[in-house]
Amino acid sequence: MNASQLQALRNKKSPFELESWEVIGELRENHTFEASGFEVVSREEVQSDDLYDDFGGRHKSEKGVLWHAPQGKKPRTLMDKKELEAIDGKRISMREEELKALIEEAEKRGKQDAFVEAKEGFVMQLANMNDSLAKMIEGLVKQNEMALQELERKAVDLSVHIAKKLIDGAVEINPEYIVQIIREALQLTGSAIIKSVRVSPQDMEFIDVIGIAKQLKEYDGSWNFVSDENVSSGCVVETTAGQIDFQLDKAWERIANSVVEVVRER
Repeated sequence: MNASQLQALRNKKSPFELESWEVIGELRENHTFEASGFEVVSREEVQSDDLYDDFGGRHKSEKGVLWHAPQGKKPRTLMDKKELEAIDGKRISMREEELKALIEEAEKRGKQDAFVEAKEGFVMQLANMNDSLAKMIEGLVKQNEMALQELERKAVDLSVHIAKKLIDGAVEINPEYIVQIIREALQLTGSAIIKSVRVSPQDMEFIDVIGIAKQLKEYDGSWNFVSDENVSSGCVVETTAGQIDFQLDKAWERIANSVVEVVRER
């Protein structure tokens, strides 16, 4: 085969077709629903089976036998109405017993759940009561502590006041106290030069009467006693280094403040 024949063979149209089709109709979908009518048959007790009609010729003992079982097997027979009623009654009884058991179980479970719920509620209430009681006790303790501190402060104030009254009374009754007060104040002067000693007018009268200067070895005649109305009791020593305040009322104030401060810190 030459080249021209081969080319002619290639250009020749083949009668073979891969596929072909023809439209012969269109599919129409019907979406409407049509219910089928079926006759409702009421249930009746089965007395016989059409497949096993009794045409006679059998013994009475074989009445109701649906088929002849193989040799050695007991054939299944149709049950009469009494047997069916007995079976239905037994089934009903079993259902009642099952229902009763279910009810009892539900009641038991309900009681258990109720008991657990009540117990949890009681525990929660008890916890809340304990919290409330603890807070109440804490508040009472704080109130008691505050009241006790106030009583202590008042007791200290009263004690200091009573002690001051006693000392003031002793000062009035025994004016010789001023000798010891002045002696203690002079011991605190150290190397400072004493300028004067200020006392109350009442104490000044006592000093002039008894000549207290002779009773003090610290007295060298370089300083004098001065009557000062601002001093109620005790004395104030004037030195080159400053004052030594030995007034009893001022000392009582310092003592009272110190004692009250200690009570507050407690």
